[in-house]
Amino acid sequence: MKTADIEAECAIAGQIDGERVADFGSSDCGCESHLVYREERGVLVDAVEQAHRDARE
Repeated sequence: MKTADIEAECAIAGQIDGERVADFGSSDCGCESHLVYREERGVLVDAVEQAHRDARE
């Protein structure tokens, strides 16, 4: 999921709780990972959408 015209990948990834897949998508930054796993899909989708809303502010 991407928010148009906003460079906030690290901020968004950092807001999402769950099990991180180590080093995925973060070779060019200091993040642990940009891929998060949650068994509860709805909770994950809600968190991602909220992180994108926050990034627009």
